[in-house]
Amino acid sequence: MPLLTKHLYKRIFSRLNKKFISIAASIVWAAIVFYLHAVRVSLPKDNSLIQIPHLDKVAHCLMFAVFAFILVRMLQAQTGKRVTTAQWLIVLLFCSFYGAFMEYLQAILPSQRDSDVLDWVADLIGSCLGIFLALRNVLPSVFEAQGWK
Repeated sequence: MPLLTKHLYKRIFSRLNKKFISIAASIVWAAIVFYLHAVRVSLPKDNSLIQIPHLDKVAHCLMFAVFAFILVRMLQAQTGKRVTTAQWLIVLLFCSFYGAFMEYLQAILPSQRDSDVLDWVADLIGSCLGIFLALRNVLPSVFEAQGWK
């Protein structure tokens, strides 16, 4: 009987742990995205190290790819099932509105940041990429090692 109790406890704790970690990761990444959108990044006057055209668009794309990936993985951890079409569309809409809100904040806050529609487009492209990678089960070994299936 103690083995059954220990097994049941481990299973419940593992499930709660997955849910908590997935929610915490989503919140932390949303805060990181907010911070990076709100803070003015000071680059040296001599931008000799960073002369990649449209590097900010690549950064937006990557940020939102990670964000959407984490959100889809969170839904998978919450339900324990594969994400449905409606759920990943909700993730896409959420990322779209979050990106638009970040661009709106850049326009109205005195943070010396520029609002750009193309940044929002990069956010959308990144969101689609993140959803695609999560649905294709990219990085399965990392998540399976943690018990996220």
